[in-house]
Amino acid sequence: MLFSSAWMPTTPAGYAGSWLFLFFLAIIWRGLVLGLSRFDKYQMRKHESYVILVEGGKQQASRASTIGAWRWSVNLPRAVLATVNQGIAYLLMIAVMTMNTGFFFAVLVGYLFGELIFGRVQGVGGNRAGSS
Repeated sequence: MLFSSAWMPTTPAGYAGSWLFLFFLAIIWRGLVLGLSRFDKYQMRKHESYVILVEGGKQQASRASTIGAWRWSVNLPRAVLATVNQGIAYLLMIAVMTMNTGFFFAVLVGYLFGELIFGRVQGVGGNRAGSS
C-alpha cells in the first residue's frame, strides 16, 4: 500500500509504475525547492531599495537589502509554492515510511537525479534552499 488502500501495486507493472511515480515526484520536489529559492531571490531584487551615501563629497549608491512591506502579490504566491513543496515532501516521507525498500530507493534515486539537475544551478550565487 502506498498512499491509500486503493493504491496497492499487486503486479510487477503496478510496482514499476509506483516506483517511477515516486522517482519523478522526488525530482519535481527538488525542482520546487529551487523554484522557491529563485522566487525569493527575484522578489528581493524586485523590491530592494537603494541608499545614497555621501562621504567626503562623493556620492555612492548602495543596495539596501531589507525585507519589504507585506504584500499579497509577493506573500500569497510564495506561501502557495511553499505549501505545495511541503505537501510533496510529506508524500515522499509517507512513501519511505511504508518500509518498502524499493520505494525508499525510488525516492533516494529521484532525489539524486533532482540534485544532479537542479542542485548546481541552485548553488550558484547564494545559499542552498531547503538546508535550513
